[in-house]
Amino acid sequence: MEVELLLYNKDEKGSKKGTIDFKIVYSPEKWEIFRNVAYFEKENRKWLSIPNTKRDEAWLPVYERAPSLKNILEKVLEAMSTMVDQNAFKPSATRNDSVFEDYGF
Repeated sequence: MEVELLLYNKDEKGSKKGTIDFKIVYSPEKWEIFRNVAYFEKENRKWLSIPNTKRDEAWLPVYERAPSLKNILEKVLEAMSTMVDQNAFKPSATRNDSVFEDYGF
């Protein structure tokens, strides 16, 4: 499994540091993209929050997956830490890449 950071929007408000888009690649044919995931840091804690949507008066996660999602998010946090610590974010995809063509961007 490989984690690709696609987009980082710096948006510091309290412990929120910004939002990220990332891609999890299992194989060339099998991958997933998460968009607009909030990235937080406070003291020595770091965490991600996947957005929610309101449906039938209840808030539901935009994306749900088996418990292995926790392991994936930990790998994304590792990648984020490296990127933020080195202040060297270089996106691996742009709006012109085929990653976005499937979604009409």
